[in-house]
Amino acid sequence: MKLFKKLASLCLAIGLTLGLGAFAACDKDSSSSSSSSSSSSSSAPAEANSYKFTVKYADGTAAVGMQVQICKGTEICLAPVATDANGVAEVTPGSYGEYAYEIHILNLPDGYTFSPATTPATYGEVVVTLTAE
Repeated sequence: MKLFKKLASLCLAIGLTLGLGAFAACDKDSSSSSSSSSSSSSSAPAEANSYKFTVKYADGTAAVGMQVQICKGTEICLAPVATDANGVAEVTPGSYGEYAYEIHILNLPDGYTFSPATTPATYGEVVVTLTAE
C-alpha cells in the first residue's frame, strides 16, 4: 500500500507539472493582435534548439501579436506563436529539428507581404519584415 501511495503521488506531481506547462504555453500563444510599439528586437539570444523571429514593419516598428508559424513541407505545421511587445516570437521545432521551414504569418494585415519566406536551415534568429504592397 505504501508503494501505491508513492506511485500515486509521483503520478499526480508529474501530471500537475505537465498541466501547468501546457497552460503556460497556451497563455503565451493567446496574445492579442495589434501593431504599435517601437522596439524591434529583444536582447535575449535564441535558444540553441529554436528559431527566434523578430517581426517588424518596414519602418522598424515591432509587429505585436503576429501569429508566426513554421511548416515542413505540406504535411507538418507547428502551432503558431504570437509575437510579444517587441515583435519577438520563439518557435521550437522539437523532434522535427533544424530545417529550412516555410514561414507563415497567419494574421498578416491585408495589403502586406513579408520576407523572408523560409528560415535558415540551422537554428538562430530571423528578422521578418512586413511591407505594404
